[in-house]
Amino acid sequence: MEIAEAVLTLSYELEHSQTMLKAYQAKGDTLDENYVSIDQIWSRVSSSSGTGDFLSYTLNGVDNQFSLSQLSKEIVFEDQVSPKKLTFVFSNDDVVLTKTVKVENTSYPFTVSWTLTPIKSEIYNASLYLTTLFDLKYHFEEADIPGFLDWVNPWDAPEPIRASNDSIWAVASFSGANLRDSYLGLFDESSEVGFAFRFEDLPDWGNIGALGNRQIDAVRFQYNFDGISANQTITKSYQTLTFSKSNYPLLTRDLLQGIFSQKFPEFSVKSRDFMYSIKENNISFIVYDRNELDTQILHSKMLQLIYSNDRYVIFKIQK
Repeated sequence: MEIAEAVLTLSYELEHSQTMLKAYQAKGDTLDENYVSIDQIWSRVSSSSGTGDFLSYTLNGVDNQFSLSQLSKEIVFEDQVSPKKLTFVFSNDDVVLTKTVKVENTSYPFTVSWTLTPIKSEIYNASLYLTTLFDLKYHFEEADIPGFLDWVNPWDAPEPIRASNDSIWAVASFSGANLRDSYLGLFDESSEVGFAFRFEDLPDWGNIGALGNRQIDAVRFQYNFDGISANQTITKSYQTLTFSKSNYPLLTRDLLQGIFSQKFPEFSVKSRDFMYSIKENNISFIVYDRNELDTQILHSKMLQLIYSNDRYVIFKIQK
């Protein structure tokens, strides 16, 4: 089943001893997922989606907004270099937006960089809205922004930081200026799993959302780029940390922040992609149910469409 999923979703993996990133060319709305090892089993903690992230800009006086799922997508996997990198390239006729995830072999955080480049004309009022979704099998119920929200649930945040909709949800809002130490952390006391951000470039604003049962389900934030000239590139970066005490016995919620600045003896960073599974198992063709075909698969340069009817779509693999 793991081999089938890797091939059918055109997946890529970057892994060290604490965290695994899985990225997909074609897994419906899912772009990537972060996993931790608990009792030597990888368990998903967070994900990002094509419809949950948005790019907005003004071009020639016209306001535009696109979810990333509306843009053309290509994945570039640089697994033969150090540090290893995985890059999503999103584009339309106006702009190129890239998301690059970099993994070092002496530091556990993953570095995420977003770059925006107008292709033909200057754009104005550009902004990028990003969402990290948390798997609800975990119970993240408190968030830490040092000196602002000191391990507080969004339902308990003081007014006017908190906004709520009766008993359905609540959000605690922040600005970049609130992010003391450029840090935001979450911790599940029951599973002893932590997730945190350290921002190299502070977002303009964001919020932490909690459901009616007090589970934190998402962190959202936005970068504003303002005006960007044609062929000029603007970059915004941050780091993420996904950790489990099962695999790092020293972990506590108060030690989570310090891991960002620690250097460790060199460790192994493993990489895998769907082509490994294809070559190892001598797979030459992929057959999809037409009704379940993810159209993102059509952007893969490694697949050649050779047959299609009202039930099946068949691709030949270009090895």
